[in-house]
Amino acid sequence: MAGENGGIEGPARGEQDRAPAGRRDVRTPLGTMVIVLVYALGTVILWSYMYYHTLRYGGGLGGH
Repeated sequence: MAGENGGIEGPARGEQDRAPAGRRDVRTPLGTMVIVLVYALGTVILWSYMYYHTLRYGGGLGGH
């Protein structure tokens, strides 16, 4: 059933108090962010070591 506004319905009941989807303040807990950053840093360090090791001992850098 079309409403008075040309068939465009307004927000559902109870949604008037909520902020728009793009305006919500989503905050990550600090501990979670630290864990993610430590994991990412560890991954970069280990990949860098393996890449260096592969180049050095595989002949790319003139190793053994």
